Amino acid sequence: MCLDKIIGIKKPCENESQAETPLSGYYMTDYPGLTFQSMANTTDEKYVNAYQHMLDLRRRAMIRMQNDLIAYINQKYKVNTIASNIWRSGEYLTDVIAQGTAGQSRGIVIYKQNLKCRLKKITIPRIRIYSAETIDTTLTIRDTIGKTYSVAVSLVAGNVSVLEVNLKIQGDEVQITLPSDITVYSNKPNCGVGCGNSLKSDCVKTNGLSNGVTNTTQAYGIDVEVLCECDLTTLMCDLATNNLIGQAAYELCGAMFYDEMTKTNRLNYLTIYKSEEIVAQAQAGFQAYRQAMENAFLGLRNFLVNMDGGCKCIDCTGVKVKANI
Repeated sequence: MCLDKIIGIKKPCENESQAETPLSGYYMTDYPGLTFQSMANTTDEKYVNAYQHMLDLRRRAMIRMQNDLIAYINQKYKVNTIASNIWRSGEYLTDVIAQGTAGQSRGIVIYKQNLKCRLKKITIPRIRIYSAETIDTTLTIRDTIGKTYSVAVSLVAGNVSVLEVNLKIQGDEVQITLPSDITVYSNKPNCGVGCGNSLKSDCVKTNGLSNGVTNTTQAYGIDVEVLCECDLTTLMCDLATNNLIGQAAYELCGAMFYDEMTKTNRLNYLTIYKSEEIVAQAQAGFQAYRQAMENAFLGLRNFLVNMDGGCKCIDCTGVKVKANI
């Protein structure tokens, strides 16, 4: 989940050159009055320190904002959340592929067919490995945005090991590999009619992979179930990267900070003598957030059309009929 990267938190005395730049370019600690000291003044037994309190405030603010965004999209446009059919990459043959070179890897690579469908994600329910030897090893799953998953597996000679991973891939490609020096049974990466798959996938294509080199004939004992489904959970991050919702995120964090200050059980100068001003500041912050979201929505349609790429995850062109109640 990338929601924690949308808006940043500047720690006291943090080196600017080493600080991670948030996707939106906004920092919640730039909001007037929202400092580590003021956060510490309202921190209670739920949080150990002001920084933990800020992290939790940001988390809750971004979840709230994402819910507001998706609710608007569902109200305004037609949203398709139906996944494609599960497709299996291949079926095993009877011949054995001998060990390869130690230190290298081999397996299968999966690509999205239509790169314009940015809202469609590759989802892998399960992976099968048909080993010709008994060994404990590591299966590596690597996507194109730099995320790597290492899965410990215990392979048994002559058995097909089934791994329930239920993994949603970010990016347009995923590589699934084992160390090359493992003896496995042969299987094709995209066998089609010849081994039981009468239809090819409508959303992905697959190739074999050996030490970074692709092929169309061998997947080295790895068989994958794949489906594609529309996913809006990363839409906020894309909007932030394109400078569409940074201001809204900034205003919401500030508004929630002042709103929660009115509910704290810790007394300080502001909560005792400035409570009416704090309430007014919170209300003004929520109004600024709503206005910033409305401004972002003005440019949302064209953005969604480009993100969807004609795949109808979000249909901005059709007519949506609502029943009168």
